[in-house]
Amino acid sequence: MLMKENQQRYESLFENHPDPVLLLSREAEILNMNDAGEKITGYTKDELLPFKSNLLHEDQELYRRHFHQALKGESQEFESIIRYKAGQAILLRITLVPIMVDKEIIGVYCIAKDISEYRKMQRSLLESILNLLSYSRRVVYYKRSVQVKKKNGEKVRNHEYISCQKFKPRIWRSRDFQ
Repeated sequence: MLMKENQQRYESLFENHPDPVLLLSREAEILNMNDAGEKITGYTKDELLPFKSNLLHEDQELYRRHFHQALKGESQEFESIIRYKAGQAILLRITLVPIMVDKEIIGVYCIAKDISEYRKMQRSLLESILNLLSYSRRVVYYKRSVQVKKKNGEKVRNHEYISCQKFKPRIWRSRDFQ
């Protein structure tokens, strides 16, 4: 009874996971794939089983290195580009997890996350920041205010600012202007 329940839990996690999950043999052949895997690659299960998973990746050597480390029992995370069936590139965050049965590694789970849009937004944000800095001769941000005692015992409020001028950050203190 417990064995059947555990099997159903595994199948539920595998099939209902929103990201592609692939079951790979020790030889990197795709043995099973959830529906999300079909959506992200454009290939059906029938087209990919038993396809060598490394052939999907543009940098096959990078994939092989991480796959062999997973076969040694070390989970791996890395980024890789694959080609959708129609030809467009997709940037994925790949997690490879060894499958252990009776203390023996019998295969690898591959979980992939499409990070293409995330990278586009990240690149766009960086370009916007660089454009903002290039149009401004001096951008000054207020950092903090601290109290300083002078030698005569007088308390003076000292302000620190951060400036980005020509992309070289410099810390200015209010006493620099006195």
